[in-house]
Amino acid sequence: MGDARCKAQLLPRRRRAADGGHRRQWRPARKAEEHRCSGRRAPRRGRSARSGRGRQGYGGQYSRRRASHHSRHGARLPGRACRHFRRCDHGGDETGGCRPRGGVTRMGMRQTQANGITVNFEDLGPADGRPILFVNGYTSTMMSWPAELMDGLRARGFRVIRYDNRDVGHSEKLKGMPDIRAVAAAVREGSRPDIPYTLSDMAADGIGVLDALGIARAHVMGISMGGMIVQTMAIDHPGRLLSVTSIMSTTGNPDLPKASEAAMAALQEQPPAQDRETVIRHRMKGRRVYQSPAYPMTDEALHARCAAEFDHMYYPEGASRQYAAIVGDGSRVERLKAVRVPFLVIHGLADPLVPPEGGVDTANSVPGANLELIEGMGHDLPAELCPRFVELIAEHALAAEKENAAE
Repeated sequence: MGDARCKAQLLPRRRRAADGGHRRQWRPARKAEEHRCSGRRAPRRGRSARSGRGRQGYGGQYSRRRASHHSRHGARLPGRACRHFRRCDHGGDETGGCRPRGGVTRMGMRQTQANGITVNFEDLGPADGRPILFVNGYTSTMMSWPAELMDGLRARGFRVIRYDNRDVGHSEKLKGMPDIRAVAAAVREGSRPDIPYTLSDMAADGIGVLDALGIARAHVMGISMGGMIVQTMAIDHPGRLLSVTSIMSTTGNPDLPKASEAAMAALQEQPPAQDRETVIRHRMKGRRVYQSPAYPMTDEALHARCAAEFDHMYYPEGASRQYAAIVGDGSRVERLKAVRVPFLVIHGLADPLVPPEGGVDTANSVPGANLELIEGMGHDLPAELCPRFVELIAEHALAAEKENAAE
């Protein structure tokens, strides 16, 4: 892809001035290729690369001393897209996304080779807790989960694990631009659609995260497209699951009611510009359309949520491939009838993006599934409802463990 060179080949170094203060000098990086445009500095001698402060880590020292330099000189901050390399020879692609390398990324996040691709994940612990895997929705990253839900489950003794699906966040970016109309036509005709990957592939990615952590069986929970992925896990990998919670999702049944026009437009409309604040404001506007009407987020809270996702990594190019995986999977109704994993379905009665009939159909398709319909809940996870979610999920998981132990 050419002889691309990183723009951050000059790294700052502090030296004491004659007056006792500090002045900033510049020195060439010892090996520019070591940080591969990721904003990492070359490791100093005598410092462990595994310490979280050297070449593989993004520690607090890095954030304080280096962030201003990289924001001025074009290198990627931790969690930002590598936009200055449209053509690069270190695993990136022409859309500007850099393929993650192995090792620790930031804030305890890790990467593993799962199902043939690099998957970025974070184990929030506690290590001795009941493992529960969080699976994100369409185009969302692991940063989309509300802290109230994660902290609530951790307080109940669950080991919370979250990850970036392929084509979002710091997980690997794929290639190809699918023809969605052709994919839908192939599904209607009963033929195999031409798509870069399937929901089964995405389900296998999550199972690969469990493999990386040495977890034989886990509880899994998914929202929206993530609900479709955990349904697929139950179909393809039932022996790896202790229980399933599918939230505001559906079966892919073509006879079910569709999303409202306003909600679908809010989901698919592109921002007028790609700068940080424009994208954040655009996402806020869209989420206002399908948020929970009884539990609206404040502007400050919604801005913080959208900003966290953007800052983790903004990569809109993966949306069409994820959407093709959803459309290409067709209906799961018949496949779900064979599932015997304990199943909980949660859905909002005010969801305009995935109408509640999708949740009802999911519960009706899985033998013995429990269904919880919530008044005033739209297509999001309001902080006010998180205590209720925690209670429902915890009770379901504990009951599932007792059921599994009795078998």
